[in-house]
Amino acid sequence: MEDDNANEWGDDGDYKSKTQRKAEMAELQELGIAIAQLPEKLVASFSLSDVLHKAINDYKKIKHKNALRRQSQFIGKLMRSENTEAIKQQWELLQEERHRETRQFHLVEQWRDRLIHEGPPALNDFLENYPETSRQQLLQNLRAIAQERTSEKAPVHSRKLFKLIQSVIAQH
Repeated sequence: MEDDNANEWGDDGDYKSKTQRKAEMAELQELGIAIAQLPEKLVASFSLSDVLHKAINDYKKIKHKNALRRQSQFIGKLMRSENTEAIKQQWELLQEERHRETRQFHLVEQWRDRLIHEGPPALNDFLENYPETSRQQLLQNLRAIAQERTSEKAPVHSRKLFKLIQSVIAQH
């Protein structure tokens, strides 16, 4: 009788309702599918069993809706036998890294736009925040951007300015 109820009890001895267990299983299934939607290089960085890794690779190849649903349920089932805490921790680290990269990208865009539209005041602010930056390089790019705009050329120097700002902020 004890074995039948073993799944209903949590690690700390508290009773888990069927609803709680289903919610936990659905959460693990969603996490497994989220991992499956990552590029293979990132999937390989997770500590997953070979069976789960194969199921994730199979999921990526499936096109039919019902087959995808069945495969996602299978991934959820396999996730329950994995070290879920370690996988969740890896997932959270990956998400934090992505958020950090997004924030940095937006910061670079803001600086580029400020430098292009505000001119010298923004340039002084940028050099104050990032003193290791070459003032001459920034000025050359800004002049070239102004010329591009008047001659309606492709924004080559705007992209170069973006890359310059990106490298400065990444090193900072």
